[in-house]
Amino acid sequence: MKAAAFDYLRPGDVAEALCALRDDPEAKVIAGGQSLVPMMNLRLARPGTLVDIGGLPGLDRIIEDTDSLIIGALVRHRTLERDPLVAARTPLLAEAATHIGHPGIRNRGTLGGTLAHADPAAELPLAMVTLDATIHVESIARGKRAVPAAEFFASYFTTALGEDELVTWVRVPALGPRQGWGFHEFARRHGDFALAGAAVLMETTPDGRVAGARAALMAVGDKPLLVAEEGTFAAGAPLAGHADTAGHARTARDAGTPLARDADTAGHADTAGHADTARDAGTPLARDADTAGTPIAGGVGTDAALAGDGAGVPGPRLWAKAADAWTAGLPAAEDPALTRRLAGAALRRALADAYTRAPGHPGTRARGMKADG
Repeated sequence: MKAAAFDYLRPGDVAEALCALRDDPEAKVIAGGQSLVPMMNLRLARPGTLVDIGGLPGLDRIIEDTDSLIIGALVRHRTLERDPLVAARTPLLAEAATHIGHPGIRNRGTLGGTLAHADPAAELPLAMVTLDATIHVESIARGKRAVPAAEFFASYFTTALGEDELVTWVRVPALGPRQGWGFHEFARRHGDFALAGAAVLMETTPDGRVAGARAALMAVGDKPLLVAEEGTFAAGAPLAGHADTAGHARTARDAGTPLARDADTAGHADTAGHADTARDAGTPLARDADTAGTPIAGGVGTDAALAGDGAGVPGPRLWAKAADAWTAGLPAAEDPALTRRLAGAALRRALADAYTRAPGHPGTRARGMKADG
């Protein structure tokens, strides 16, 4: 199919783009077009006007600040993947970008477009929530707003962005001096939509203990789910949960809209059969999924838990405990058991990588746990 008729505008600056969005409530912004154009061709989107911001000056820059990067909305996925400044200051973001589609898609897709599209199975929204990024938006009516990433994503393909607002910049905190990071996702093939994924930021103490962790999951609910916040591993602290995620899922399902129904099961129709096939073949995905989420006695956050495998260094037992707690009661799709197994496996591997990458510590890889199988 071909797109329905539309008007086309290519503004010369941000102010002109904002005026176009104010004047036409049915206008849609296009930059890379990797999501909007297919939707238009299928007549799932029928904008009255396409506002092409691909040529706006300045929004394709990456600016280094004291403790963060300020990234323009028009920065391409390929730039996030390969830019040395991104790799040095926010390596989790660079790693997440490598999992987006294929090189042709990464060469066209933009940061702002991915965030505004808000696919719950997308890598960059997960990275932004985990990194506690701030998304800056502008409009004629409301001026400039700064929205925390954890509040920006509302539900399936829905954000806090008004119809007349435009994503302009994203401020991403830089990796801290005692922080490590991990990112892992499961997909049928590299470049396919994720079945489940996890990202972790972990802070360690000089003696090798875990001081805190921030973790989030993708493709397991209606938006990126923050399942652990800073201080989660602090002595005596309860696990940061996701108490409202089940409610979000119920709300979406109960709404009965085609989008809610489709999104709730999107990408999972064949996961049970896929898992059976993988298990029969003995693939790492099946083995990891089957072992994820195994309950282990004791509470995460206690001194005993932080002792890991008994050598005074956190290890696989701690990662398994955390993954089990953080994936309990996930708002799962068609196959709750498989979703939880995959999410748990992704979390365990991301936690192991985060600890391994924390400065000055041997990490789980040195103790025989392969973090990137």
